[in-house]
Amino acid sequence: MSYEDNPIPTPLTDVVERTPSLRRAYVLFMDIVGFAKLPTDHQVAAQRELGQIVQMTPEVASAKFDPESLLVRQTGDGIALMFFKDLLSPLRCALQLHGMIQADNARLKQLIGTPLKLRMGVHAGEVTIVQDVNGQRDAAGDGIITAQRVMDLGDADHILLSSEVAKVLIDMDPWARYITHLGEVRVKHKIIVDIYNLYGRLDGPFCGNPGTPKKVIEDGRARSREAKALRPRMSDILRPHWGRIFALMFIGGLAGTTYYAYLKYPKPFRLAYAKFEGWLGSNNKPNPGKPGVKRPKSNGGGNGGGPNVTPTSNEAGVVRVPDLMGRETHEADTIVQGEGLRMKIVMGDFTKYPENTVYKQKPPAGSRIPRGGTVTATISRGIKGASVEYPTDGSGSAKDNPETDPDATPDKPASPSGDPADN
Repeated sequence: MSYEDNPIPTPLTDVVERTPSLRRAYVLFMDIVGFAKLPTDHQVAAQRELGQIVQMTPEVASAKFDPESLLVRQTGDGIALMFFKDLLSPLRCALQLHGMIQADNARLKQLIGTPLKLRMGVHAGEVTIVQDVNGQRDAAGDGIITAQRVMDLGDADHILLSSEVAKVLIDMDPWARYITHLGEVRVKHKIIVDIYNLYGRLDGPFCGNPGTPKKVIEDGRARSREAKALRPRMSDILRPHWGRIFALMFIGGLAGTTYYAYLKYPKPFRLAYAKFEGWLGSNNKPNPGKPGVKRPKSNGGGNGGGPNVTPTSNEAGVVRVPDLMGRETHEADTIVQGEGLRMKIVMGDFTKYPENTVYKQKPPAGSRIPRGGTVTATISRGIKGASVEYPTDGSGSAKDNPETDPDATPDKPASPSGDPADN
């Protein structure tokens, strides 16, 4: 729905007419330090002397000829000066007041009983021109309230500036050399005000206070304490994970203790590992090998002499080499084929094993090799030193007898022609 279809009952021109006059004011707010501690007669004297000094400052005296350029408000223990034409007017007035009080300090101390010390705050903001109960012109609004809050942060002789004033002067020479940034400070109702300090010898005596105000320091410490209190503690971060932390600590301690025991007493651990490995191998399913071939069973006696052969497929495509030691060639070949491997036979020497019996194998039993790999089996020529019956020819001489044939050697039996046989 548009405003044409449903117009506002009150015309905008009437709203503008009823709105109080808003003006940009450059406010200098000041009060007497330690005023409440003075006796009543000294308070009256301090107020009277401060009013006279303000009226005698050149900046205020020149504004008397233009009433629209200055508005003065009495604030009990201080005075608020609102200039409407020049941003530098409150600054010039503050410096003039500071110099005049220092020059007349001896007389003021005699009248008041203590040196007259002021603290000042300068701010630029909007104010509303109103009438007080006496029908006199007055002002209200954020401009004068903020100026008072800036002034409240200072100590004796401080001239504090709000950021609205300082940001204009900080780019101007020579003002920039005499302005120090104090940072953001919390004031009443937790409002944040950005504060600058003005001090130095611009012309005439030294003006201002170079020290950091106590309220600014206290606010910084308070904010640091609050930030530290809001920061999560390590215990708060770890509390949801205490169970996992204790479990990891227990597992780590158990692992460390076990490793230390293994280093000191390794034999029981090795025996336990061997038993576990044997149990793991006995529970693996055997590979059926080639169709129609039945794997032989070994009872550990006869030519077998070795332990029972168990299948060893722990990984896909990987086979554990069976134990072929002491087995006859045909039996060993059957076992190897049953495991999905191939056997290569190599003729060896005379040993303690019967003829055609495996006495050496490569790779050794228990090794893991790919399925379809080759196992080299070295077979015995017979028992070393055993008597062997050799057939004789028509002349009655022994044929291929290594004991009677001078050309024969234990490793190479003699050939019929008397030359060593080629292997």
